[in-house]
Amino acid sequence: MARLGEVPLSERLGLLWASYDPSATPPAHPLICHLLDVAALARALLTSSAPARLTRAAELAGVAERDALAWLTFTVALHDVGRATPGFQSQHAGPRAALEALGLDLDAGPEPHGPRAAVLVAPHLERLGCPPPLARALALAGERHQGEHAPSEPPPEQSGEERSFAGRSPLWDALRGELVDALAAVLGVPEARAPCWPREPAARRAFLAEVTELGASARRIISGPDGFPHAWPPRDATSYFLKIVQPAARAVDRARYRPA
Repeated sequence: MARLGEVPLSERLGLLWASYDPSATPPAHPLICHLLDVAALARALLTSSAPARLTRAAELAGVAERDALAWLTFTVALHDVGRATPGFQSQHAGPRAALEALGLDLDAGPEPHGPRAAVLVAPHLERLGCPPPLARALALAGERHQGEHAPSEPPPEQSGEERSFAGRSPLWDALRGELVDALAAVLGVPEARAPCWPREPAARRAFLAEVTELGASARRIISGPDGFPHAWPPRDATSYFLKIVQPAARAVDRARYRPA
């Protein structure tokens, strides 16, 4: 059995899948690719279709537009980090065997959504510089659907027992951390100034609503006819992202997205 650290990073991340179709080539679409697909769509939505939305979000968060762009695309892309859990990854025998060989437990269970998925995202936003209350609120906002009410206060923290779905082995946390760090590096998050938690409740709701709208729009496109085809695990995440920037822009244009 190979240890997690003995497998190259690109191969470790390539073992986590986001969608699986045994009739496709390749059958699995890597989770890191899916997260970057969503990030590329969010970026195109903010820079091409709705630049006023980026300006508004940056003003509400008290940061420059380039910093808001990095953090907004990152936050929206983290929506599906919940797929890096035993319940989701155990669904197909091929990927499951490869992960079990690394020592990861793969008990069957549902893929976490909503508050359960948000609890996986918030700590990573926080360790990258996001204020704790905003980190929890952003994590949950990324899980909301278009038109849902965005609260002005962050949700309460969850206990270790409530996040047991995330996997018993600490290797799961390590792998998710590597996934998040790879995504953050591609999107320029470590170099960007983190958003501020708006002081006024109305401003908080407005900012979180922008995140919800952006995430819902990106997911609507990626789940439709303009979604991305399966890809082989990339040697590095940056090269994959650069390859899909233009297809993402075309997908947004075809979807004829217009800001509300």
